[in-house]
Amino acid sequence: MALEVPMRFARGFSPGRLLRVLYSPKRAFTEARSHPTQLDWIVPAAGFWCIGIIAVVAVPAAIVTATPDAGVGVDDLIAALKMIGEFLAQLLITATTFVFSTVVSISIKVVYLLVVFNVFLGRDIRFKCALIVLGYTMVLDSLEIVSIAVAMVIDSTFTPDTTLSPLIPDHWKHTAAGSILGAADLKDLWQSFLFETGTTVMAGEQNRRWVVVVALWAIWTAARAYDLELTF
Repeated sequence: MALEVPMRFARGFSPGRLLRVLYSPKRAFTEARSHPTQLDWIVPAAGFWCIGIIAVVAVPAAIVTATPDAGVGVDDLIAALKMIGEFLAQLLITATTFVFSTVVSISIKVVYLLVVFNVFLGRDIRFKCALIVLGYTMVLDSLEIVSIAVAMVIDSTFTPDTTLSPLIPDHWKHTAAGSILGAADLKDLWQSFLFETGTTVMAGEQNRRWVVVVALWAIWTAARAYDLELTF
């Protein structure tokens, strides 16, 4: 049965149920279905943007300020000011690009959820339900950005990797199977589980279908592998 409860702006929302998606997702989505609000997707989306922009600004700044001063002469001061101006301009471009790409990504994922679960799985998932499910899964994206930012501040040469790529032998990495296995991301698996759990609850169904979780993960993995092939 589709969600018929009117979606309020804030009444009924609590940050606790948003974080509950990490350890008790079914309960979190059940509460969101009983008392849906606009903040159920606005807060995680805004949080993701803020965390992402802070990371874009803070991480390069921390790395730059960690370098020793080259001198204090007039020429050095002018060069430093010029470098800071270029740095800030690049940060503005990067932050704008980040926000724009996130909006595009959210739009694509909402359409993806509606098509997959409505057309192929026969569930009655409304647009507002898809926004809530997507918003809750963005908590994982925020945690990923935080972990990457912290790691880069500690060691700028290290980036956390949640894919299976480090486990793939070198002689397999250039094969088709190795590329696909290396693109398999454990965070994507967790998000696929949340997509299935969220849409199951929002549609008023009782049992999750684990084959759907695996299928969603396989789709994301194939898309990631294809994207890596185009990039490299």
